[in-house]
This record gives sequence, structure tokens and C-alpha cells, in this order.
Amino acid sequence: MDNGNPRPNFFIAGAPKCGTSSMHDYLGQHPECYMSEEMKEPGFFNPDLRVNTVRRADTEEKYLALFRKGVGKRRLGESSTWYMLSKVAPKLIAEWDGLSQAILMIRNPMDAAYSLHGQLLWSCNEHLENFEEALEAEEERRAGRKIRPECTSPDALQYTEVFSYAPQIQRFWDALGRDRVKVIVFDDFVLNTGQVYRDTLQFLGLDVEYEADFKVVNPVKPVAPAVNSFFAKRPKLRNVVHKLVPAGLQRKVADAMPYVTKTIQRAPKISTEVRERLIPRFREDVERTSEMLGRDLTIWCKVE
Repeated sequence: MDNGNPRPNFFIAGAPKCGTSSMHDYLGQHPECYMSEEMKEPGFFNPDLRVNTVRRADTEEKYLALFRKGVGKRRLGESSTWYMLSKVAPKLIAEWDGLSQAILMIRNPMDAAYSLHGQLLWSCNEHLENFEEALEAEEERRAGRKIRPECTSPDALQYTEVFSYAPQIQRFWDALGRDRVKVIVFDDFVLNTGQVYRDTLQFLGLDVEYEADFKVVNPVKPVAPAVNSFFAKRPKLRNVVHKLVPAGLQRKVADAMPYVTKTIQRAPKISTEVRERLIPRFREDVERTSEMLGRDLTIWCKVE
């Protein structure tokens, strides 16, 4: 029972590294909308996944507490980037609220996978610094091998599956209906942020005239995992820090670490050579996603 607490009625459901943090921030600025502040990715509806296992709203009481400040707002939302990968999240969301809406964000899968690889190195979930080596390890990792003991998100290491969009979109269409699912292509979001934002406001039934501050959120930064590595090996201490230290301060410390500690030398973008070798891995899903959306996305499978 929710005891009258405000309940979320829309969800930015992923995929990771596709602009979800920015959209969360922009929608949170809207006066008619409240986005969960204390925990951006509660993961309440993806119990089937082993991701963010240290920090998750795993009970309804904890989950609803994230929205107590949203009293009086027309729309309440949250962003959990792993809902797209989850095989049960769409159905659970539909059961939660029959009128729920979902926003799915997709990006060139090779660029997104490379970006996620960097984030997982930073968070100490990944230890294979070579991106291609990490991709080739997926089968062994499904069997529980080549995973560092401190990893709290082993399912996130399945890069190919994480960025196979067609089955994920289909699950949301089946559960919610196409009219309650909005798919945003990252390319459009970057090229014309204001228009995509207004389209999203219209989808949610919010005032489209509101002007948000389109600052860059969660930009690419040097990978400096020293602090995360320290806490990854001390889970009890990490839990205490997560509970006592405000999320904003945690982010500031994390952003400052590349300037005071050793970083992993890593190119900011995937190389042309690696992209060319990876295209066959993702081509079939890109073609299927193109057909589903009625839009040619196969440019993603071309080498610049």
C-alpha cells in the first residue's frame, strides 16, 4: 500500500549512456514535473538484473519515499537506465500504473557500449581495460568467469545485449502500447535538444512553452577509479558513505579525482578500426530497430 504517497507515473527507462541523465535533469526543471532527486536510478522494476546491487530501492516503502517531495506535481518520474535491458520491467511498470508512460533513449550501439565500458572501468565493475577484450569476454562472463570480485553490476558487462534495442523496445510496446512509449534517438537529442525536449513535454502532457537550461549532464571524463576501487573492496564502508554523504557531494568528489590521482589512458571515442570490426556484431539489431521505428539508422553501421 502506498498510504497516499505520491507515485511515479512515467519512467526514463534507458538505455545507458544515451542521454538519460540530461533528460532527467531537463524534465526535473519543469515546474509541473518532479524527478526523483535522492536516487536517480532506483531500479525498483528490474529485480531480475544484477546491476547497482549496492544502491537500489528494493522495497516499495523505499521506492515511494523517493517521491514524497513531489506532492502537487502533475507528473512524477524517475530514470533507471537498466529497465530497457530487464525482461520484467515493462510488465511490472504496466502493472504499477495502467497509464504509465516510458521514454526510451537509444544511440549508436558501438559508441554507447564504448562509453559504458569507460563508466564501468571508473566504477570498478570492469577490469578489462581493452574494450574489444571486454566484448569478447561476454560469453565467459555469462558463465560467471572473468568478473572481478567487487563487481556489483555483472549484467552490465554484457555490452552487446545491453545495446540490442529491438527486443527491448518490443517488450515495452507489448506491455504499455506504442502510444505510451516514446523512443528518442540520441543523434536527434544532441542536434536539436530544444525540439526533442518540447516533443517530450507534449508526450507527457506538460506545458511545452517552458524553457529549460540545457546544460551538459554526465559528460565524458577521464577514468580515475582509485576512490571507487578503495570502496569496492570495503562494501560496508561504501554503504555507510552512500547513506550519509549527499549524492551531489559524491559526484563532486568523483569529478575531481582525475586531477589528483592516476587515470586510465583511454581514447575519448572508439577508434575507426575498432568500429569497423564491431559493425557485424550490431548490424542485425540496427536493421531490425530501423524497421520497427520506420527510420533508417543503418548509418550507425558505416565507418566515417
